[in-house]
Amino acid sequence: MPHALAIALAILASTQADPQPYVGHWIGEFQGQVFVQLDLAADDGVLSGRLRIAHEVHTDARGEVDGASRSMSEPRPVFDVKATTTSVTFSVKDEDDTDRFELRVTAGGEADLALILSQEMRDELAADHQAEPRPFKLKRKSS
Repeated sequence: MPHALAIALAILASTQADPQPYVGHWIGEFQGQVFVQLDLAADDGVLSGRLRIAHEVHTDARGEVDGASRSMSEPRPVFDVKATTTSVTFSVKDEDDTDRFELRVTAGGEADLALILSQEMRDELAADHQAEPRPFKLKRKSS
C-alpha cells in the first residue's frame, strides 16, 4: 500500500501548480468602467481571494460584454479553489446560487475569466436564443 500512496501523491503533485501566476489584483473593464474585480493571494501555497462583479452584465449575440451596470456586488470570498498548471478554478456564493469560474492567465499580465456553465444554464440560454457568455478579459493591476 505505501507504493500506491506514493503514486497517488505524485499524480496529485503533478496536477497542482505554483499559485504565483494567479496572485494579484485583476480587473475587467467595459468602456473604461470596472465591472469585474478579482483579488487573489497565496499563503503557504494556498490561494484565497474575493470577487466583485457588476450587478448586471449584458452580452451581445456573440456572448461578448456590451454593457454593465455601475453598481458592483460586495466582495465575495472565493472557495473550493483548485490550481493546475494551466488554470485556477473557484466558486463564489451569490445569494442562493453558487457560481463556478475558471481563470486562465494569458500573456502580458492578462487573463480570461470564464463562468463555468452547468448544463441547465446552457439549456436556459439556448431556450432564450442567447449565446453563452465569452470569458471576461482581465488585466493584472498588481501582484
